[in-house]
Amino acid sequence: VSASSPLWSIQTSKQVTRYRCQDCGSPVYATLGRSSCWAVPRTILFQDDNKNNKEKEGDDKDYNPTHHMHYSSRIIDVSDNLPKYVGTSHPGRGVLWNGDAT
Repeated sequence: VSASSPLWSIQTSKQVTRYRCQDCGSPVYATLGRSSCWAVPRTILFQDDNKNNKEKEGDDKDYNPTHHMHYSSRIIDVSDNLPKYVGTSHPGRGVLWNGDAT
């Protein structure tokens, strides 16, 4: 992905539009909801640092994930201690996932 690469988009659900590099297909960002929230892969933010040294000072310590959204429709299980939301994590509307019990 380069800054000059054109992007293509695909709406993968009513609330999500994903943008990818037209040259290589790498994910660049996604808009969530009414485009008020953007999701950016961490590797995009620190591309130059990660090429040389993944432990380089100034890496993504300030950008660690804080929670998982839409965990009830996940592709893979994630084993960590972060909160997992059934759908949105929006304050007042977020419902915590409590296992696969229905």
